Order: sequence, then structure tokens, then C-alpha cells
Amino acid sequence: MQKILLLSVRADYGGGPEHMLSLIKGLAQDRNFVVAAPLDQTYSSRFAQHAALYDLPFRRFSLRSLLALVRLVVRENVVLIHSHGKGAGIYGRLLGWMTRRPVVHTFHGFHYKHLPPLKRYAYLGIERLLARCTAVALNVSTSEEAVCRQAGVLRKTRNVVVPNGVILGPERQSTLRTKGQPWVLINVARHEIEKGVDGVIRITGALSRRGLDVELWLIGDGDQSVVLKELASREGVAKRVRFMGFRDDVPELLQRADIFVSASHGEGMPLTLLEAMAAGLPAVASDVVGNQDIVEPGNTGFLFPLSDAEQGADAVARLMTEPLLYERCRITAQQRARSLYSVDVMCARIDAVYQELITNMKTEEKNAQCRGT
Repeated sequence: MQKILLLSVRADYGGGPEHMLSLIKGLAQDRNFVVAAPLDQTYSSRFAQHAALYDLPFRRFSLRSLLALVRLVVRENVVLIHSHGKGAGIYGRLLGWMTRRPVVHTFHGFHYKHLPPLKRYAYLGIERLLARCTAVALNVSTSEEAVCRQAGVLRKTRNVVVPNGVILGPERQSTLRTKGQPWVLINVARHEIEKGVDGVIRITGALSRRGLDVELWLIGDGDQSVVLKELASREGVAKRVRFMGFRDDVPELLQRADIFVSASHGEGMPLTLLEAMAAGLPAVASDVVGNQDIVEPGNTGFLFPLSDAEQGADAVARLMTEPLLYERCRITAQQRARSLYSVDVMCARIDAVYQELITNMKTEEKNAQCRGT
């Protein structure tokens, strides 16, 4: 089988590495993958179970690494390159240009408006140049595609929207709650500023001040964990917030929770939100790119303005106090996630892109040989 190189400059907990792992496992019978990613992180051992693995620096560009990748592509006879995320996109597109291999690039969230003006100008300029070296750009949601088009990074390349997919666990069969037990809110995210975990804690604080009995489970860790624990104390909910760290039993925890809450500043299409909905959880999420594609207000959950904890708390309170609304959102969220966001559908659509590019490359090589004879 022809070899495809997958690139990522992170292999820690997150949607991008999980997406790559799902792709590798989903296409294992049809494709031979080579992965270049940081070797010293959680997902590297998972990648290594299914593909040959080569090291890349964590979230840092290295000319030495780029040249090593050129040698890797030639030595392994890689026929196609697929980069995931901003940092890997620099490696991937330059690598494709240097080795004359087609490049697929998945953005996994295109965020630039928060950058200072000079950095924003430089970033967009680089992305517009790299677009010339991209055979197909993949967006994981239509709202992400709209942001990319507005920024002018899709003018020189073909674009395809392939929504993220998740592995489907068991369906939730019952919503019976034990009387006197708190409502369990759950958030799954790295503790980084852009993930907005502070907003979820503020929502919990607002609910507590209204006299509503809630408990918040925070699944994840990161640089902001200490700051977040201090915030929970200031909000008066230190005893209501459980910092549970990274976990391997997230599907089981979702089955035990009641509502998924996210205050992310921006997404591509969040896998954790899809997993929660597929597990039968209504979602209350910030009204930003990615979340907008998944959450239908009043039917699968609610959206609230970013950084407005009171409106987020309003939405959670409605789900807690209106049983018919909660049940409708729970059932609709589960049905929609399971029917539209299967990992099998995602893998099949990406594989169709691979096959088209590989076929086109073979045709071009054959035509070139004919012209040379």
C-alpha cells in the first residue's frame, strides 16, 4: 500500500491528535500511514501502535526537522502528505513543495482575530502563501470554512468540508436522577486560555449563587490549572468544582454527567462536544465558530455570548428546571450526533480525497513519461 505521511506538532491531549488517531485506525486496512509528531507525549505511543513514528519538536519549527522530513518522504516513498494544525501546516506545505507531493491540510480551528495587528498580518500572509502549496484544504465545519474564506486563505486552493467524527459509545437509556443529588456539569478541555474553562467556573458560580445544586467536573489539565483553582475559590465554588485531570475513562464520565458546558473562545469542530452529545448530554456552549455548527438552540442545547457567564447560567438553569426541555435536548443531541458525526463517515470522506489526489498524481506521472518517450 502507498504511504501517507501525517504531520502534527503536538501529540498531547486534544482534538487534533485524537482526530489523527481515529483516521489512522479507521483506514488501517486500506492505507499505510507514517506519522511525524512529538515523541514524548501521550498520543505518540498510541500512534506507534498503528504507524511508523518519527519525531517533531513540540509546537516549534525547525529547519533541521524539515530537511529530515524531506529525506523521510524520499526514503519511505511517501505519496501524499496530510498536515494537521497551524504548526504542522508550515512543515507540510513546504515539504510538499520541496518533494513535489500533494498536500492535504486540515486547519482544526482557524483563529487569528485575537492576535496583535503585526502578528495577525504576518500569520495571514504566511497562510495565503502556503495555500499555493496546498492541493486540498480541509475544514472541519462550515463556520470554520467561512472564517478561512473571509481571511483570504482559500483563494488559491480547493477546499472540502469534512466534519469531525467520533467513536460512538453506548446510548443513554435513562435520565432518572437520584433525588437530592447535585446536577453534574462536565467540561473536557486543556486548561489553556483559549479553552475558556474560567468561563465554565463562572457559570457554576452564578448557578450556585442562585441556590441551584450543581457540581462541576473539569476533565483536563494545563498551564492555567492553578489560576482556575484560585478562581473557583473566589467564586465560592471550590467545594463544587472537581479538578479531575486528564482521564482515559471520559466516555464513562459523560454517561454519569447531566449537562456539557463549554466556554471556548473558538473551535474547529470540538470532538469533546460531539462525544458529549452522542452520549446523550444537552450542551450549553459559547456562541463561537465550531460550536455554532453543532448546537441548535432549544433542540440540542443552548448557545450563549462568549464571556457572559450569567446568560450561560440562564441556559443551564432552564435545562435543570424544565424537564420536558431537558429531555427534548438530550434525545435530539444524541440522535443528531450519532447520525451525522460518525467517525466512519469522516474517514470515508477523507479517504475519497486521498484517493482522488493519488490517482491524479499517477495520471500526471504517466503523462509525463509519455511526453518523454
